[in-house]
Amino acid sequence: MRVQVRFLGVFRQLAACDGRGIELPPGAKVKDLLEVLGRELPPAFSSLFLEKIDDSLLGHLVLVNRRPLREVGGELAELCDGDVVSLVPPMAGGC
Repeated sequence: MRVQVRFLGVFRQLAACDGRGIELPPGAKVKDLLEVLGRELPPAFSSLFLEKIDDSLLGHLVLVNRRPLREVGGELAELCDGDVVSLVPPMAGGC
């Protein structure tokens, strides 16, 4: 199965692209996708995104087909062919 990954903000810079297609075996979960990205992308991506998060992915927003990861079952959510996973860094704002 093939899923599309979109990188936004600083993740786009670290991945050196806006997005890419990733081949995964049927039944792969979001966690499996993140492991593949950790192996295939530069170490800076892994150290910022993968190594600094806890199991709930707090501090980063992961969307699966435009739905927050917590709404689709977390890291153990099963992906389907054609899904789009977006990695969005935390945003800050102020007055």
